[in-house]
Amino acid sequence: MTRHLRLECGMPPQFRCPHCDFQSTRKGSINAHIAVRHAAEAEKSPQSQSRYQCPGCKKLFSYKVAMLKHRNECGRVSASLSCPKCAFVAQRSVDLDVHIATTHFVL
Repeated sequence: MTRHLRLECGMPPQFRCPHCDFQSTRKGSINAHIAVRHAAEAEKSPQSQSRYQCPGCKKLFSYKVAMLKHRNECGRVSASLSCPKCAFVAQRSVDLDVHIATTHFVL
């Protein structure tokens, strides 16, 4: 109650939505409003969710670890790795190992 009286009661809204005329006295309310009302606009903008870019091919990633994983493989023409027990094909040996362990239950 004291927070309300000190910061909000009788005060004009200090936070504004950048997409519409919505205003609030709390930043959290603005963030929630944007997430609910303007989610479609945020999804249209690739820059809003993709913060990491591969320096080689300029592909955008939301997570740094995904970009680093991609960067290690970017531009390489790698031979495909085939599963000896089925028709599964992988580009990385780790993916083939996971496939064999989970599909054919070999440890």
